[in-house]
Amino acid sequence: MRAVIQSIGRTTASGFTPFTFTGSIGQRYTVSAGNYESHIFSQWGSGSPSPSYTFTLSQNTQLSAYYGSTASSRITVESAIVGGSTFSGMWVVVQTGGVTIATGFTPLSVSISSGEEYSVSVDNYESYIFNHWADGSTSHTIWVAGSQSSLLTAYYT
Repeated sequence: MRAVIQSIGRTTASGFTPFTFTGSIGQRYTVSAGNYESHIFSQWGSGSPSPSYTFTLSQNTQLSAYYGSTASSRITVESAIVGGSTFSGMWVVVQTGGVTIATGFTPLSVSISSGEEYSVSVDNYESYIFNHWADGSTSHTIWVAGSQSSLLTAYYT
């Protein structure tokens, strides 16, 4: 499975598991676990359900990502630079019925239920300014029906 490591908002390393990375003690890192076909991220060994895990490196650290095989529908949110490539680390909030069901950093993937409507919101961060969604919408919040899996791309300048 693909893993992406970021530090200070920039991709530091990426690769496929098992994956080894040499970091710097005291540095803050975000590791994002990706999905592939029916292999859907479930949780980290710590129990955290967010596919993005942030920590400050204090010693040799081994992270374990657990996956399940499922055919359930999912919303996956990714971030990209306008006219450029995807990047990770932008904050996402997913709600249904006014209740927050997931928060985390892009890429974020969340299981959804058929018949529900979901709001997906993104924010600006430092020099990354939200510009639009892939469908052209310029609102920071987009609505998604839970009838099928969706890949949402938020573009930033």
